[in-house]
Amino acid sequence: LEATGAAPTAAFDAFGVGMTLLRLATPALHPAGSMKLARSAMDDAADRVFGEGKGDEVSVLDEWASGPGCESCDFGLLDKLGAWSLLEGLTQWDPERRMTLEEALQHPSLN
Repeated sequence: LEATGAAPTAAFDAFGVGMTLLRLATPALHPAGSMKLARSAMDDAADRVFGEGKGDEVSVLDEWASGPGCESCDFGLLDKLGAWSLLEGLTQWDPERRMTLEEALQHPSLN
């Protein structure tokens, strides 16, 4: 993410937490520079989701995870913890639909 100069919001902070959890739980995203590539691929996934009018049907995270470039990503830890829906909520592209940090703390995978 590049600094925009805009004041941080709760929705922005939740997105950052979601991206950090994604990186920690996905070994392929540990090397330097890998998150920048992943974020670029997520932007492409967002273009596909919203360009095709699928924003209410599929999350950008799901589109990214099943799209090109994610073949080396092992999401096993997230699946084991039942945390994929937590990450989907935290990384919603639309800030109005994004899970708050308070809601995230109530997620079953954290309890």
